[in-house]
Amino acid sequence: MAILIDSNSRVLVQGITGTVGSFQASIMKDYCTNIVAGVTPGRGGTEVHGIPVFDSVEEAVSRCPANAAISFVPARFAKDAVLEVIRARIPFLVVSTEGIPVNDTVDILRYARACGTRILGPDTPGLISPGKCKLGVQPSQSVHRRRRGGPVQKRVPFLRGGPGSHGCGNRYVDRGGNRRGAAVGPQPGRSPGAV
Repeated sequence: MAILIDSNSRVLVQGITGTVGSFQASIMKDYCTNIVAGVTPGRGGTEVHGIPVFDSVEEAVSRCPANAAISFVPARFAKDAVLEVIRARIPFLVVSTEGIPVNDTVDILRYARACGTRILGPDTPGLISPGKCKLGVQPSQSVHRRRRGGPVQKRVPFLRGGPGSHGCGNRYVDRGGNRRGAAVGPQPGRSPGAV
């Protein structure tokens, strides 16, 4: 059993035409993630790695229904981008963006809770269901394997970025494997822009 994402996940990628979004979309797609659409305002009608790009989330989900999303939108635009996903009623969203102001994050989480959208992040490397779906910047080839159980690792300020969660996953695999894994952002108040 997968947690939150699996082979039936239909994924929308916000910020797919940016450097990080394009690179990570390619890796996620190579990992068997079913990416159905990308969104970048002003870039609608194009494709990235064979994935159709739309100007808005609303347009994307009307043409390519999605039940999960990941956002690689820069911090200054992240609040509006995340609220757009929530308004489109996509039930699960990974917010990979670092540096989102705390007040924006509180507003996002409050609105998501009221609308029934689950959010992982912000400032998270994402999660993976081995062999089924990957949302984020988690390493996919060597760290995660199908097995029973899986770690959930809370990153702390001195382990910024992915190394903490990657190391946690590596240690877990060394002790018998990993079926799924998720890493959540730093502790509130310890890192600017992360809750």
